[in-house]
Amino acid sequence: MQIGLLKEKCLLEDVDFSSILLMMTDFEILPPIHCETGTVRNILHFFGVDYSEAMIFGLGAGMDFGAPRFVKFSGIRVIACRCWQGTIMTTFFKRIGAKVCYKRYPLLNKGKAMRDMDALLEKGIPVGILTEVSSLSFIEAEQRFFFNGHSVLVAGKQGDDYLVMDNFEPRELLKTISRQDLMKSRFNIHIPPICGNIYYLKEAPQQQVDLRKAIVKSIRKVCWKMLHHPLSFEGIRAMRSMADVVRAYKEKELDDHARKFFIHIYRMLEIGSGGAGYRFLYADFLDEAAPILQCDELKEAANMLRDVCSDWRVVALSSAHLATRQVDADTRRTEVDTIADHFLIAADKETAVFTLLSKCMENF
Repeated sequence: MQIGLLKEKCLLEDVDFSSILLMMTDFEILPPIHCETGTVRNILHFFGVDYSEAMIFGLGAGMDFGAPRFVKFSGIRVIACRCWQGTIMTTFFKRIGAKVCYKRYPLLNKGKAMRDMDALLEKGIPVGILTEVSSLSFIEAEQRFFFNGHSVLVAGKQGDDYLVMDNFEPRELLKTISRQDLMKSRFNIHIPPICGNIYYLKEAPQQQVDLRKAIVKSIRKVCWKMLHHPLSFEGIRAMRSMADVVRAYKEKELDDHARKFFIHIYRMLEIGSGGAGYRFLYADFLDEAAPILQCDELKEAANMLRDVCSDWRVVALSSAHLATRQVDADTRRTEVDTIADHFLIAADKETAVFTLLSKCMENF
């Protein structure tokens, strides 16, 4: 299928829906790594513009770490290894100058949210939406867990069923979901709340983008978040504070609350984007950015960041051990110390990474 023909069809107001549906089902899906960057990449690819997910994540300033003590789900302190859902998309489109529409709906307007999405699909416009994972019926039951803010791409409609692209296996195929299940997944008031969130491009994005300028702005933003954010629950300071939070479990019995806390750490670090809290993906972005900026220090920073990934993997796997195994008191203390220590080691290493990147950006 030719992308140019698809792009032309999508911009016509009076196009026949059946032909667009055929084209959308035949559309070459680029297997996504991460839900939000994968959705954005395929929306762009639909219009004949290609960016890697690493570049989308980097330009979207997605790299982050946050652990706000006042944000809890089921009594569990929430941690995040990337910026707030939807922020990567909005920041990236801003950087490349694309005209994107991002909408939310009142909880009582579920019908309008679905009708608006249907109208866009009838015009041949692929739509990104935010969903709650456990309500997505096309995901295998053992892979489902409660998580608000999971992005999927809605590519078409067949009767009352929708064709969607998702980063759960198999990644290269469109999945089918009923209207009722999709509506249920689009509205949820738990943290973070989703209210029919929808995003799409108003027109095909421009081909010429000043990538040097966009890269510099995005790296500076990430350096500020990680090194200089004024709030203690953001960036490197949040990583250090998490070491204290984890170590508090050293002398506690591993009850259901504690196990949920440690499995939450595992999920946030290992699910999506190759694990290690998206650090692999940001390292790939730095490798792509190095020749564009003609800055070898970015490659050095990328290698340093990949080295940190091993510490994040230790945190994740040790957390999984505590959450899923029956362990004695000595083993519990050892595992808890391991997790806390590697939070501190990762904080020290990432301080070095972002200090190097911050100094590099002074030359631009």
